[in-house]
Amino acid sequence: MTKAAPADSLSMLATEAAWKIKKRLLPIFVLVTVANYLDRGNISYAAEGLKQRLGMDDVGYGAASSALFYTYVCFQWPHAWIAKRLGVRLWLAAVVALWGCATLLTAWVDSATELVLSRLLIGFAEAGSFPLIYMHLDSYLPAEEVSRSWSVIVAASQVASIVSGPLAAGLIQLPVNQMVSEHWEWLFVVEGFFALVVAAVVYCCLFDDSSNGDMLHLTTEEKLALANARGNSVHQAALPKQTAGGSKCRLLSGGLLDWKAWYLGIVSLLIATPVYAFMFFSPELIHTILGASASPWMVDMLNGLPYLCGALMMISVGQTINCFSERFYHGSVSMILAAVLAISFPMVYENSSPIVALVNVCLLYGVAAAVYIPMDTMPSAYCSESAESYSILNSIKSISGIIGPPLFGAVREAVDGPTAVAVLGLSEVLGLMLFLIFFMLIGELKASIRCTELPIEKIEHSKSFDNEVSSDSDLQSV
Repeated sequence: MTKAAPADSLSMLATEAAWKIKKRLLPIFVLVTVANYLDRGNISYAAEGLKQRLGMDDVGYGAASSALFYTYVCFQWPHAWIAKRLGVRLWLAAVVALWGCATLLTAWVDSATELVLSRLLIGFAEAGSFPLIYMHLDSYLPAEEVSRSWSVIVAASQVASIVSGPLAAGLIQLPVNQMVSEHWEWLFVVEGFFALVVAAVVYCCLFDDSSNGDMLHLTTEEKLALANARGNSVHQAALPKQTAGGSKCRLLSGGLLDWKAWYLGIVSLLIATPVYAFMFFSPELIHTILGASASPWMVDMLNGLPYLCGALMMISVGQTINCFSERFYHGSVSMILAAVLAISFPMVYENSSPIVALVNVCLLYGVAAAVYIPMDTMPSAYCSESAESYSILNSIKSISGIIGPPLFGAVREAVDGPTAVAVLGLSEVLGLMLFLIFFMLIGELKASIRCTELPIEKIEHSKSFDNEVSSDSDLQSV
């Protein structure tokens, strides 16, 4: 009988296997995320042209633009449910192609109704993007590696927000022709076609089965080490033991009956509301900080700094979560910092220079956005059906895109911009309180599982792994 590999060697092999998988997956998912955010936000750069063509005022244009979020909120769980039956590769390619076509058609809308329908269709298709990416990562990687990979993908959304402005400025300079009668139509034509190219890349390059050694180039030892790492991942300790008939119940519910997904969704809603509010009002807030003499060009250039800060902090948090295998301190400390920076912003704005106030805003957005990493990967650590649970969490969180900007606008009209930032900081405080309560509840559950079921499960898993190692005649001792 071949002796099982030492734990340290297995961990090293699992890390190498995870790296091979991430090298194949992350470039594809980064492209999907960039296409997602470009097609979601390009309408803002065509606002004046659309309002003139369709005869819309600011209120009508705002309502049509935000129509995307209604379908985006409602259809995330159905996308995850369908992908589990049709496969992530096929369904993700389909939804990317669908929102690419809808973006293309937006260039030639002739009425407000057509614009609303195109935005609803884009929202429906983009609703499947993040749940399917999360499902695929969670299918092949341990929970800690999911956090690291997720930080790269979400950071790509921040990079897309940075480059979207300069890209739009370049596209609207392209000449008109018989197909494109207005300069701003190039935004939808080029970025919609880019999404179609990404859909083709997804269909041709993404894999559905981790056992495909020819595509992933995983050795037998790496496959077994990765399976062992996933089996011993931190999230297994938080999951209840499966009982007879439980799998059928979960198949029907798809995570809908998991209270943790709904609870974490409410926490995410509270922490995401200030982030979405900032995304819509950041140019005006930065203009307020710099003063009336600031040029639009300077405001547009500096508007990318908070997103750059957010991308860097997201990647940093993802790396440290992977190193320390915990989410409690990452989430709670980030929320505390975000609340302190938000509540103190009016004082900083009144008593400091514009540079200090701008640094405060960059750090505030960066820390608040970085909370997404521990929160978004909580289903992988604490929910039995992590992919469907994430879709529920993200659906609830996306409601902040509907309520965040109007809430900030209402508070801003009642007081002023800096004070409105402080008021929204209270949302971070409430989110922190619910976050701490969640860990109090889940801590009692983990303690009971650790005392009863976990040792038996670990023994059974260890025996199973030893049998797998000994049954493979080609496996060498590490």
